[in-house]
Amino acid sequence: MSKEIDINENPDGELSSEAKEKDSAAGNTSESATDGLTSVNAAEKSIAEGNVEQMNEEQIKPRKRKIVRNRPLAVAFPIVLLLFFVLLSWVIFFDNSFSGTWHYMNTFELEETQDIAYISSDTAETIDQVETTVNEYTTKIAFNFGSNDAFSITTGTLTLPGFYMTANDDDGTPVLVLYVYYDGTPSYYDSYYYEFKGNLLTGKKIVLTNDEGESFELVPGEGEIMLNKFDNMQLDDNLVGTWNNSERGMTYEFNNDGTMHFEAEDGLAVDFVYTVMKDANTILVKYYGNSELSDSYMYSIDDNGLYLNGVMFSKVN
Repeated sequence: MSKEIDINENPDGELSSEAKEKDSAAGNTSESATDGLTSVNAAEKSIAEGNVEQMNEEQIKPRKRKIVRNRPLAVAFPIVLLLFFVLLSWVIFFDNSFSGTWHYMNTFELEETQDIAYISSDTAETIDQVETTVNEYTTKIAFNFGSNDAFSITTGTLTLPGFYMTANDDDGTPVLVLYVYYDGTPSYYDSYYYEFKGNLLTGKKIVLTNDEGESFELVPGEGEIMLNKFDNMQLDDNLVGTWNNSERGMTYEFNNDGTMHFEAEDGLAVDFVYTVMKDANTILVKYYGNSELSDSYMYSIDDNGLYLNGVMFSKVN
């Protein structure tokens, strides 16, 4: 068999000079490529490290913050705050308005007479005698001032609607003039010289003085008057509810706690306590004016409604 002989290899196993040249050239090329790649990587690394250093320097450097000021708001806020305190001070110290409810507790003496019949021990005859006593009473009187000169006065548990006016007399002294409605007709009630005293912090009040020089003080609030319920109070479940007579403009409300409310179309209102005498078809009531007063109603109920002293009322609820 014949042996193939590489022309680049001599018989001693060494490369020929031509092969050595090729091999050397190839090695130089590989080294150049490796060196080039290494240079590129080094350059990229250098750039990358440079960027990081540059970013770190930017982060380390303090940045100047740009402050944006809203000048109109900065100017307006103190003005609004000042106006608020001015208004608050005016309400506390200088608001001399009648608006709201003011009251005083009126204590007075009332002379009362009572017919007494007794039997004479001497003649055994019945003798009628009138006995006079002086009793002291205390009642609540409240002045209710609304909008558009609306006014009502509450004495005890009885309220009369009306209106009020203010004026000055010849000396310039302020005067309060009161009117109330009777059967829908305005009538003069009374007039007073008035003066506001105090404030909301120390206690506000209105001093009223009549033509005779008598003065009394009104303080804020409705005040209270105690109206005691009937002993052994009895109720009628059929009576409980609201009853109305639209022709007469009157409404009665009977509650299941023994209280009762009357209101007329013209604004007259009365609060009562009541008890029922079913056997006598009678409603007994108590209310308060200058003193405790009492009254009674005959009543009956059928399919048409409630009859009070012969006047029919239809049930509202």
